[in-house]
Amino acid sequence: MTLCKVFRLEDVEFDLSSVSIRSVCTMNGDELLIGTGGSEIIEVKSAAVGDFSAFEGAIDWPKDISVNVISEGHCTGGVWGLAVHPGKNEFVSAGDDRVLRLWNTTSKDCLSKRTLEWKCRALAYSPLGSWNQDQPHLACGMNNGKVIVVDGGLRNDHVLAELTQPTQWIQEICYTFEGSSMVVGSHDNCIYVYDVQNAYS
Repeated sequence: MTLCKVFRLEDVEFDLSSVSIRSVCTMNGDELLIGTGGSEIIEVKSAAVGDFSAFEGAIDWPKDISVNVISEGHCTGGVWGLAVHPGKNEFVSAGDDRVLRLWNTTSKDCLSKRTLEWKCRALAYSPLGSWNQDQPHLACGMNNGKVIVVDGGLRNDHVLAELTQPTQWIQEICYTFEGSSMVVGSHDNCIYVYDVQNAYS
């Protein structure tokens, strides 16, 4: 048996949670479905996919190939954090895989995601309009006791605030209805109340 083609998933222009291949099958002679260890299902389409002899010795994806992530999700441990956007048909989820995902409630598509440094245990959106916010902030409670605050649309990797007073993992986070305070419940048996404007400045 002679090796005739190698497809490198590292070369695909998608933010994949894992490029560990767990399953591969062909469809209709011109499609591949690839299942990864990160819970993605990737669809590869090309008229040349079935003709592997055409790529003998090559290691790059053909120019005419189409690669789409058609399904994705959390892949390790449990999903602990869930929060609904206060003004859009969107929600965020996070958990033990350390990936924060923003979802559209109508299309069920993952709109954006970012990798966290720690496992996430709780999420909360701030109310819209609190001290002139056009986009709500998102507080993320971690399993090491830290709380980070990020842009609610996951539009960048900037951390707006990092709170380090709790010493054990965060069970719950919530904002007051007008957004002036944030309350954090930790497994160190303490409840922490933060002044939002001072905490974020």
